[in-house]
Amino acid sequence: MRLVSIQNPDSRWYEFVSGYPHLIFHTSIWAQVLREGYNAKLVYYVLEDSGEWLLAMPGMLVGNRFFRIFYSLIPYGGFIGKKEFIPEFSKLLERKAKQEKIDRIKIINLEIKKKEELSDFECMESYRHILELKEKSLDQIWKDYKPNLKRTIKKALRSDLFLKESKIEKR
Repeated sequence: MRLVSIQNPDSRWYEFVSGYPHLIFHTSIWAQVLREGYNAKLVYYVLEDSGEWLLAMPGMLVGNRFFRIFYSLIPYGGFIGKKEFIPEFSKLLERKAKQEKIDRIKIINLEIKKKEELSDFECMESYRHILELKEKSLDQIWKDYKPNLKRTIKKALRSDLFLKESKIEKR
C-alpha cells in the first residue's frame, strides 16, 4: 500500500467519489470555492493498493514558509472510501506530511468515534465559539466584551492598526 497526493483531481477522483456517499465538499465546485474564497491550495491524499483506490481524504493546505497545516475537516474534506483502512492511512499520512514539510494535520471527521482509529494522532478536544450579533447594538457588543479583550482592542487602535473592507470579485 502507498499514499499518494494529488494536486489536481481528475476524472478518476470523481469516479472514486461517486462510488461512496459524499457531500458537495468532495466535488470540483467546492474545490473552486476554497481556491477562490480562501486562496487555498488543495491536496487530495489517496491510499492505493496495486492501483486500486481504497480510501481518500481531501483537504486544504494553509500556512507560509515557516509553518504549514493540512486541514481536512468538514466542510473541507473528511475520509471517503473504505473506513477500515483509516489506521493504515494515518500511519502513511504522518510520513507523507514529514516529506511534504507539513507541521500539523487537523482531521475532524464525525464518523471517527474512538481515538484508537487514529492511533498515531493526538486527540485534542476543541471548541467552536459563536458570537450572535443579531439584534445587538455596537454598545451592547462592547459592554459584553471581557476587560482584557477591550484592552487589546484599545491597544490595537492606538497602534494605528486599521481594518479595510475588501470584496471578492468574479474575474
